[in-house]
Amino acid sequence: MSIVQALIGSIASSGSGGGGGGGGGGNTYNSWTVEWFQKSNSTQPSTFPRVFGVNSYPSQPIGFSLEGVYYGWKGGQGFNTNQSVTHNVWQHWVMVTDGINCSIYKDGVRTNYFAVNSTTPVTNPTSESYLYLGIDSDPANGYKGLITNFRIVKGQAMYDPTSSSISVPAVPLTSNANTQLLLTAFDAGSLTQDTSAYGRIPAGDGNITYSADTPFTAAGPYTALYPVSDVNVLYILKTSYPDIANVRAGWSATADDFSGTVTNITATDPLYYILTMNVASGSFGGALVTFTQPALGGSIEFYTDGYGYIRYDAGTQWALDS
Repeated sequence: MSIVQALIGSIASSGSGGGGGGGGGGNTYNSWTVEWFQKSNSTQPSTFPRVFGVNSYPSQPIGFSLEGVYYGWKGGQGFNTNQSVTHNVWQHWVMVTDGINCSIYKDGVRTNYFAVNSTTPVTNPTSESYLYLGIDSDPANGYKGLITNFRIVKGQAMYDPTSSSISVPAVPLTSNANTQLLLTAFDAGSLTQDTSAYGRIPAGDGNITYSADTPFTAAGPYTALYPVSDVNVLYILKTSYPDIANVRAGWSATADDFSGTVTNITATDPLYYILTMNVASGSFGGALVTFTQPALGGSIEFYTDGYGYIRYDAGTQWALDS
């Protein structure tokens, strides 16, 4: 029986509702976020290509699959996104919950909403419940294509799951204290490098290669004169330097008298872009400053000459709802 046939009785249609109360007697569960960028190949080696999954269907607590339409599932319950599979284009996917509301987004638009309840928690994995990228526990369910910036955050909703749309990141994702895993594929030597604080080492991998293809677009560098400065804050005239609106947190800033990193940019002032800085050295003196985008990196190509996969050991880190 295919996963599609097995899920017919449990598929949840695309929703448009906002917030909802937690079911299951008022229980609430942990907040978490799973997100990634993918670009699938038009020739797939499997009828059920798994982008990622913990354990294997039908006991899979969480996962994502391409089956003519995109499917996500949680706690063994499947969710038809009603989005036809499109190959050879980069897409951003997010599964996110605040413990009460859960949503799935494709390229910033919500495809599914449901209230978390006692029938759909991402339960504790067993000792054999590995996290797989590119397959699940059955190698026959292989995925062929690119994946990058795969991030699991446990204990935090990185997006508001009650919103009908979210902003798609324009630069590589970063890690925070709640990040359990982050794969950014900055170069050929970092395909399985976890840039979260945990630095997780996979239990196994195979048939993966580096691709320079990236969902992000290079911007800048931009140079501007900051006529006004304050402690760790730069003010850039909007009329003279409109490109500074493209600068984001994480960009480096260098000048003759200081170097640092942008931590925030706002445009609330009618005249200036206000850039908050983390200054590594020097002090502001009123000079030209150059803003440079971080390296964009590339992606992990799965299934080059056989089933491609990355597998991580089982553990409580994948028990997202607890």
